Amino acid sequence: MKILCRILIINILILALFIPYLVFAGKSAATQVATPGDANNDGRVDGIDYVIWFNNYGQISQGGSSVGDFNNDTKIDGVDYVIWFNNYGFVVPPSSPTPSKIPTSTPAPSSFHSCTGPVVTLSGIVDQYYRVGTVVNGTTYDLRSWYSNAVGVTSSMAFKVGLDNGPLDLCVKGGVVNGHIDPTWDWATTHNFGGGGLETWSSRYDSMELVRIHNVEDGWKPREFPEFGNTGIMQMRYAYMTGIRDDSIENDDFMPGFVEDSLFDGVDTFLSEQNQSGGIPTTLGPGEDLNIRVTRSYIRLYSTNSSGKSNPGRWFKWQPRGTQNHNLVITDSVFATHGPSPRDGWSALNFPEGTIFVGTNYILWLGTPGGYKAVIPSGVIFLEGQPAQDKWSQTRNTWLTAHGYDPRPVDDWNPMDDPVVAPR
Repeated sequence: MKILCRILIINILILALFIPYLVFAGKSAATQVATPGDANNDGRVDGIDYVIWFNNYGQISQGGSSVGDFNNDTKIDGVDYVIWFNNYGFVVPPSSPTPSKIPTSTPAPSSFHSCTGPVVTLSGIVDQYYRVGTVVNGTTYDLRSWYSNAVGVTSSMAFKVGLDNGPLDLCVKGGVVNGHIDPTWDWATTHNFGGGGLETWSSRYDSMELVRIHNVEDGWKPREFPEFGNTGIMQMRYAYMTGIRDDSIENDDFMPGFVEDSLFDGVDTFLSEQNQSGGIPTTLGPGEDLNIRVTRSYIRLYSTNSSGKSNPGRWFKWQPRGTQNHNLVITDSVFATHGPSPRDGWSALNFPEGTIFVGTNYILWLGTPGGYKAVIPSGVIFLEGQPAQDKWSQTRNTWLTAHGYDPRPVDDWNPMDDPVVAPR
């Protein structure tokens, strides 16, 4: 209800801001702003308009909508981004050269896509790797009664589908992956073992929700078919991961998309977007959304390798190697980490250049007070010591309770012994 109220308030504010600029009968389109968020006035609100806003962000200008100042207050700022975001995807109907009202029914980029094709239901406790190469377009895999012990027992991977044909849309709902990788292995040994929890291939929407993953090398590997085809969108929500030994989400095919309302409680690395192709592919295609959005997600880094004796990784493994990474838009999220320092040095915890923070975001330093050495972005709340520990415990248990899991003790920091069960 709070989220709906916030959306309603934002839309009302935007409507109030733009009433003077709408095109009504008798007004000239040449002197009025017809579509909020349409910087280049081509009748659609898309990634090109975002780039115009982004390139002028922070400037003072009289250029109005043409430079990304969608509320015409001479400042190109976060308010203008919200206007673009709320109207993203709107196209002026061909029967009318200008819209008669601000669009409010067009889904925002973070609207979760549900598949409309066949449903494949898996169930039972299994210890064998599940693999299907060819998948029908729009298939949903319902794994809510499926529990895999395969990783570290019979295989390095629990679930892989769609790799031979890359269906147009592919959705996974639920599932528990309980990995059994030796806790004494260091990061290099675990990385060489490879594999992960779930790997899903699609040529458009690659959607994952309600999954529980524990103690695997990589948690989820969304894959684009063909690789670097610049048509895929990865989506994750309601995910719960613990004890991930490398990347919680390995998005190394550089897909835009979003992660929302998810908990990563004790992982080596949160999100990877690194070029491992050996070449320089086109990672951001024409018209592709330039953003990955992280919304209401809670991430705690931990030493998940070498029985807790190694140092943790990083929030974002951004390694373009001659290519281009997506921009990050982070909203109402919490990032926590322990000491003594990141495995790759303090700069590994600096957020990628150009990251946009919206709402209330936190960095929690759970190590010795005064020991945090990474850059704290402007506008992000930093806590350390007992306030940081209290904030994480409250955030974690609020999320767990709301999503059907039992809360954890306030002093429970080791994720490797957390219960691995499906939500109630």
